[in-house]
Amino acid sequence: MRLTQSWLFMLAVTMLALSSAAQGETLVGHWAMDDNAADNTVLDSSGHSYDGSLYQNDHANQVNMNTEDVSIPGVFGTALDLQNQVWADLTAHIANLKPAGDYTLSLWVKNVDNVLATQQAGHPVFSWDTSNPYYPRFQVVCGYVWDTFGRISSFHASASSGAGYLGTSPQLTTWEADQWHHVALTVEEVEGTNVLKIYQDGDKVAEVMGMFKLFGTGDATIPVPTPGTYPVLDQVHIGAIDLGSLGSTSYGNLPIDDVGLWEGALTEEQIANVINHGVQGWAVPEPSSLVLFIGALALLRFRRRR
Repeated sequence: MRLTQSWLFMLAVTMLALSSAAQGETLVGHWAMDDNAADNTVLDSSGHSYDGSLYQNDHANQVNMNTEDVSIPGVFGTALDLQNQVWADLTAHIANLKPAGDYTLSLWVKNVDNVLATQQAGHPVFSWDTSNPYYPRFQVVCGYVWDTFGRISSFHASASSGAGYLGTSPQLTTWEADQWHHVALTVEEVEGTNVLKIYQDGDKVAEVMGMFKLFGTGDATIPVPTPGTYPVLDQVHIGAIDLGSLGSTSYGNLPIDDVGLWEGALTEEQIANVINHGVQGWAVPEPSSLVLFIGALALLRFRRRR
């Protein structure tokens, strides 16, 4: 009887340990970018089947791009080389991919030819947007960019519209030439206020508590928004953003790997798990959970000796 009770106790503690890391967060989509086929399907491996389509050129002139033509070695398995105006369209699943509450976005980009450190241009790697140029659009941008106040921003998240440009201006970060870099952002409501955090290679490089700065208008600000609060947003892209008639499409023109989208804000420890194990390994138990598991094993050994 004692042995049976010990095993049950160990099982209960182990289940608690394994579930603690995942509490409160749900993986919505995982585009591993491992596709290598004679078609343009970008598979979602989260189990939700939010598959995307790979194209080249803007919406008016887009052509199908087979994934086998742009498959390259990645961080985990293979990746898709989204240079030369290649991008992935997830718009068919906009209703499920436009978060209205806490969320996390994570992906890898490769700094080909050191463009992120030397080319004065933004490289949008993920966006929620619309073909109407006068409505806000949300984008995650990597690159060497000057904002209207002359500050350099090498990785930022922003919302922009015909009325202005909203964004973060983090500390200058380093992009190593021809290396893969991990980028992530989280938005989390804390005591009624949205807090945006931006990470590069696991290090937090920016935090916006409550308000976005409205560049070009003095000290004007607006609350940190989420894409789901703007019903007009009707497109989701990897590696591009639709700017509407004001500028057509802007492209990331970078290789991208292992894209993940979660409901809920991941912790720094969970982001580290994503970096070390990939999106599929984001819920690897944290050290505190492992301690519980080891303690359960020790208790079992002690009881068996009795």
